[in-house]
Amino acid sequence: MVDAITAKNEASYVIWVSGGTYYAKNGSTGAVTSNASFSTLINTCIDAIDSGTIYLKAGTYTVGTKIDVTGTQEIIIRGAGKYATILDCKTTTGDTAIEVGDTTDISHEFKISDLQLQGTGGTTTLLYIMCTRFWQAENCLFLYFKYGLHLTSESDSSSLFGNLQSCDFIGDDIADNTAGLMIDGGGAFTCNDNNIIGCRFYFCKYGVQVDYGFNNVFLGCDFEECDYGVYLGPNYAQNTSFFNCNFEANTTRDLLCAGGAANNMYNHFLDCTFRTAGKEVTDTGWYNRYEYCLGYKTLNSASSTGTGAQQTIAHGLGATPDRVMLSNLGGGAAANAYQSAGADATNIYITAVLNMTYYWVASFHILGEAGSP
Repeated sequence: MVDAITAKNEASYVIWVSGGTYYAKNGSTGAVTSNASFSTLINTCIDAIDSGTIYLKAGTYTVGTKIDVTGTQEIIIRGAGKYATILDCKTTTGDTAIEVGDTTDISHEFKISDLQLQGTGGTTTLLYIMCTRFWQAENCLFLYFKYGLHLTSESDSSSLFGNLQSCDFIGDDIADNTAGLMIDGGGAFTCNDNNIIGCRFYFCKYGVQVDYGFNNVFLGCDFEECDYGVYLGPNYAQNTSFFNCNFEANTTRDLLCAGGAANNMYNHFLDCTFRTAGKEVTDTGWYNRYEYCLGYKTLNSASSTGTGAQQTIAHGLGATPDRVMLSNLGGGAAANAYQSAGADATNIYITAVLNMTYYWVASFHILGEAGSP
């Protein structure tokens, strides 16, 4: 985070509020203008510089109409801290508080940082980024929204190479708002190669939803007390990676991968923790990989001792294994231990000779077609 003095000194415009009036100081000329409408004032500043930094001092700013950052290059909107600079978007006309880019006027290198955006659950999209490349949002707090951040692309270009870092998304009702972060490529064009690092998602219908998104990476994120921590679907969500992420206390599912196996594939979960007991993961996609994840297993194993009769052994996978392997550890032929009934979502059924020690491995693979490796 850039300190307030440095940010102010480097700014093209410095904006502050006093007595219900908003003021803007030109960083080059020192000229000060004012307006009763914050939206009008900041949009005038954006139009005047086309590229540069607008620094918002500590205070609460009412966003009456949307802040328009369409067709600009290298615009930075920076506050004094996410608990110091507050954009009040609860009464914003329309459904979007800040809009960046559109289908005919593509933006590049937009950045927003160190401020708080407050909306109304189920109604307001706080930050809408369309067809924008090299975008950044850092150290921001998104409160009460339909979408905290809606990242999308339409007919002309993708939203690419973005960076969302150290941001918190807090909804007000899991049945009301839709998603903290919505990645929605809008059909043929997609939202690709964006990084989401160290962000937290709470009290949302979906902490994150990815629909028509490819090659997006989530690193060290928390998804807690949502209805669904993450929803991949219902259309194309592919090559999405989650590394060292935590899923906890979500109402319906920690993770839902759904919407057609061929559409939802090659997603990767590494060193993730799924803590919502009994509601960890539902996955109907293809070739999705889970490695070293706590609370959701695709492979389990143990040793047992035969009784001479069929044994019912809980495998702990939460899904019916498609492969059960047995090895004899106690002498004699391995054939003395065998799978005597078909496995189900809870148990495997093994018969082994009395007192023979054997080792079992049960596994399942999230695949869309029988016989796939």
